[in-house]
Amino acid sequence: MDKNVMFPLVTLLKIADLLRYWDVSSYDFAIQCDYDDVLNTIQNKLQAIELRKVYSGIICAADEDSRFFARMDYLQLRRKRRL
Repeated sequence: MDKNVMFPLVTLLKIADLLRYWDVSSYDFAIQCDYDDVLNTIQNKLQAIELRKVYSGIICAADEDSRFFARMDYLQLRRKRRL
């Protein structure tokens, strides 16, 4: 199943919130692993979307000062994502 699907960002945010509220500690270990994998994948996707949004601030900056600060925001977010 290597197909990608598209749905609204709002739906992805709702799914991530819903998954964060679920307590799967009483379920089988395999389900816990699947849960962790799905939640991590969604959180990584949301971080990538945020990083892209901040990067677009560099491209769309009105002047050099705005571009500099947008670049600093981007680099901070990227560094935070790696930690």
